Amino acid sequence: MTNAHYEKMRSIVDRKEYWAERIAVDLRNYLDEKQILSANDYQISEEALEKIVTHFKGSLVELTDTDDTRKSYIKKTGQDTFEIHYRDRSDYMTAFHELGHAFLDLDEMNDGEEIACDGLRLSDRAAWLFARTLAMPRDGFETLAVEKNYNIRDIADVYRLNYYPVLLRGKDLNIWK
Repeated sequence: MTNAHYEKMRSIVDRKEYWAERIAVDLRNYLDEKQILSANDYQISEEALEKIVTHFKGSLVELTDTDDTRKSYIKKTGQDTFEIHYRDRSDYMTAFHELGHAFLDLDEMNDGEEIACDGLRLSDRAAWLFARTLAMPRDGFETLAVEKNYNIRDIADVYRLNYYPVLLRGKDLNIWK
């Protein structure tokens, strides 16, 4: 890969991440206004997740052990409709990641097309940033970080998440290096 090609790809990723974060912030505010998800909610219930997805013409499909081996994916089912397929209904971060793809990639997808997280798509990083921003808004995260003495595991427990997305969200916000 040439340096010019790398720079062009980096620019595309940066733009997706820019919009992913802004869309997630606006979406969180919108969900608060519609009383679907409070700005102060640290944990996302299965019911709230269902309301969020269906509000935007999506549906949740739980994968079973007999389904394919993918952990999750999004499928475009119509012009503005989609399905989020995922394994664990309590895993709202993965569902938010797929919702990020709905906001960032749905217009570019064909009906019936699926996107599975493989880490290779330019939009995967942006979709994970979208998920972290939606699940852990800046103000609430910063307040909680102070309350928990910046202990990542304690913060993760409050959000019912594993360590890694909390670590990354703190890095997103320059709370820790």
